[in-house]
Amino acid sequence: SYWNNRRICTANGGLPPMVKRRQYYSSYQKTLS
Repeated sequence: SYWNNRRICTANGGLPPMVKRRQYYSSYQKTLS
């Protein structure tokens, strides 16, 4: 779990999960449309 959290934190540049998730969904919706 520790390494999984570190991997996520490294992947999103240390942003909070909620912020990253909002940016992810916004970019994801842009890709769909």
